[in-house]
Amino acid sequence: MEATIDVSRANQAMDSLREAMIGAGEDAKNLVRDETRRLAKMIAAFTPPIKGGAGSPQKVGEAAVERELKNLISEATPGLIEEISSRYGVHDIHTAYVTEKDGTHLNLKWGAIDATGAAIELYHKQNRGPDGKVKREKRPRKDVWSARVVVPFGTRGPYIDKIKARVGRWKATWALIGAKLGDKYPNWISRHFDSISGIATADIDGLNNGEKPFAVFGSAAPGNNRIRQRVQSAVSARARAMARRTKLILSGYSQDISRGMKAQARAKDYSESEEAVE
Repeated sequence: MEATIDVSRANQAMDSLREAMIGAGEDAKNLVRDETRRLAKMIAAFTPPIKGGAGSPQKVGEAAVERELKNLISEATPGLIEEISSRYGVHDIHTAYVTEKDGTHLNLKWGAIDATGAAIELYHKQNRGPDGKVKREKRPRKDVWSARVVVPFGTRGPYIDKIKARVGRWKATWALIGAKLGDKYPNWISRHFDSISGIATADIDGLNNGEKPFAVFGSAAPGNNRIRQRVQSAVSARARAMARRTKLILSGYSQDISRGMKAQARAKDYSESEEAVE
């Protein structure tokens, strides 16, 4: 799945600034560096998890992981698992019944039995969509025990904890270049920087190009198509900010020249508030 982001306005703003700044070349480099850092921070802030009813973005993400996996995976006693699998097999169980302590009869509708819990990750991957998420299924009637995967008690919790430790990885793919440019991110995001080289691009070597400074960054994380519009909005917002800062810088050049001075670098003098990433 691919998504296209229009960066023409941002590139146009950088080109107009670069052409105007003959006497203060550092401004182009500083502005591209600063705007790249700010854009990365803004996109990271827009990328799930986002602060909500469950609290901080990290808590929101961890709660979502737990809900998703508990919806996908049920736990049963080893004895029940052995009894059902020996009589009905380990896949597509629909005709089995169990009796609760209160006498209630439950019809089992189990998709698969993982008798040891060793295949939880495999079943998780099989049930994930292109966006990396598992489709949530509504529970049926009270007299039906429906589960796509059933594992022994005590094996689901450790796997949930393992997946919770991945929360922040998506944000990290966008935040990586910002970190390379000096931004600080909380540990639940920065802990992933060393493990996302295959799905994140963060090349700042072009900033050393005195004639045409540039930076290249992007993310190939699953789910990016869901935030494509947000990314586009962030790019457009930074393009507008760059245009405003360019006008202020050029105005400063004009004032310097009118005073008989050499145009001074000013990119660092014109700054705006930033979107925080918790």
